[in-house]
Amino acid sequence: MSLIMILSTVLTALALARPSAAVLYVNPVDGRDGQAGTETEPLKSLAEALKRVEPGGTIRLADGVYREELTTRRAGLPQAVITIEPAAGARAVFDGESGKQNALRIVHSYYIVRGLEIRAMDEGIRLEGVTGVVVENNHIHHINNECVRLRYTAHDNILRRNVIHDCGLDSNGEGIYVGTAPEQRTKNKGRADSSVQNRLEANEIYNVEEGIDVKEDSSGTAIVGNVIYHSSDPESGAISIRSDANVVLNNVVFDNRGAGIRVGGDTAPHPQQAGSYLYGVRNVLHGNTALKNDYADYKFMRAPQQADCTNLASGLGTHGSYYFGSDIEDFLSCPPDLPEPYARYVAWHRSQVDN
Repeated sequence: MSLIMILSTVLTALALARPSAAVLYVNPVDGRDGQAGTETEPLKSLAEALKRVEPGGTIRLADGVYREELTTRRAGLPQAVITIEPAAGARAVFDGESGKQNALRIVHSYYIVRGLEIRAMDEGIRLEGVTGVVVENNHIHHINNECVRLRYTAHDNILRRNVIHDCGLDSNGEGIYVGTAPEQRTKNKGRADSSVQNRLEANEIYNVEEGIDVKEDSSGTAIVGNVIYHSSDPESGAISIRSDANVVLNNVVFDNRGAGIRVGGDTAPHPQQAGSYLYGVRNVLHGNTALKNDYADYKFMRAPQQADCTNLASGLGTHGSYYFGSDIEDFLSCPPDLPEPYARYVAWHRSQVDN
């Protein structure tokens, strides 16, 4: 037998011996971590499932309350993503016992996390240095700090169709926080946190300090079709953009204490620019609706920006529809769109509460 045939036979045998990506089942009541992880012999903890899962595998969670602080153990692949989700008809609740622990820290790429309820944690979901992660259809609420955080060069991830509320019960309370502020770069070994090209889409966010906060070094974020209300920071906004070249499209922001959408960042050293750099320019705002925000509907602290009159405003805030920082010219003036759109969204909000 030739050497080529021998190698071919060995490689084929290895391929056949390698286990295929499987579904692992977890049941916090009836499971045991020494079992096989099948539907009839489930594991007890998600932590054990995270140790065992292979690229392309799925972890299915039974009905119940999970009291675990979790970190991923291995990465999926672009063509073999790891999925964490409830079993059919199940309600999987991660409860931090009044904020004594964190929820899920994703430090490996190519995951889908969907359909979970995460509550009463110190921190919610964190994506750190990863790509290809999708966080969708989750209910994240009553968190001491940020509900969702992307940091340490997390890029090309998607957060969509999540309901996020009551964040910042003890400290900073962003619904979704992208990147790291320049004065905190020491947390990223002194480097700029380029958490770029992430997509935040169709999330509902309320009862937070800021709804979506994108820090200075995290550009290229797509913020599309989110509904944000009842944010409490009077100096910021429901959406706060502090970096460059983001796209803010078709969002609805109303009843916020600060601005509906705030644009403009700090003056700080830039990793690719000499001297101090004025962050927060060349952002695109299109098709947004900002209604009855206490400070202003739109607050521009830097220029240039690409914004037009497809962005609707109510003009009911202290500074009307638009506020411009003292060192920039007023570059946008559109008639307010009173008051019928606001009434429509108030009715929508009440229908959500009633249901």
